[in-house]
Amino acid sequence: PPAPQTPAEIVDAAYALTGSNTLDNVTLTGKIITVNTPYDTGFKNITVTIVVEGKEDKPIMCYRMKGTGADVIGEGYTITVTGNIKNYNGTIEFDTGCSLDSYQEGTLEGADMTPEQIVDAAYELAVGGQLAGRKTLTGVITSIDNAYSTEFNNITVTMVVEGKEDKPIKCFRMKGSGADVIAIGDTITVSGILKNYDGTVEFDTGCTLDTYEKDDSA
Repeated sequence: PPAPQTPAEIVDAAYALTGSNTLDNVTLTGKIITVNTPYDTGFKNITVTIVVEGKEDKPIMCYRMKGTGADVIGEGYTITVTGNIKNYNGTIEFDTGCSLDSYQEGTLEGADMTPEQIVDAAYELAVGGQLAGRKTLTGVITSIDNAYSTEFNNITVTMVVEGKEDKPIKCFRMKGSGADVIAIGDTITVSGILKNYDGTVEFDTGCTLDTYEKDDSA
């Protein structure tokens, strides 16, 4: 088949990659929706996730990207990236060695969403999709999915936001002060990246327990 030419064709081709197949030396411009790993001053790289206009349902990670401006870019910035794209365990990403060609400052929309709007938007995500930027939600724990791990200092729970009890949110491998004592019925505030993982709407690994309030009715 002919090589993909337009940004949309490149994104679709990237999402069709299987196994060790790669798209080599392609360039895409997109808006940063997540800073996955902050700029590392030692290695001079950063890992971010971008979405290309018109393909917002197919985010692309830029893994350990280097280049002028890598230390200043953030969520909402529009960047142009060149490198090889691969499917890494289901994550479509520019591989290590990708370069930041240019960047333009910008802001993310949806920064002023209400909790209800955040939950609804999360439930509208396609499988593999994620909301732009870190979000914060407060809700009541309805189940403990994986008990607190003393080895990894994390816990997986499911919570519901008031008024959105029909749309539970999983908090996957959540860390933070109190993660070892929270229980069903407690009210928690959680921050992180909201995504649709294989049909489950969840805060991704790396989410944090900001505050908690014990259920005093128990």
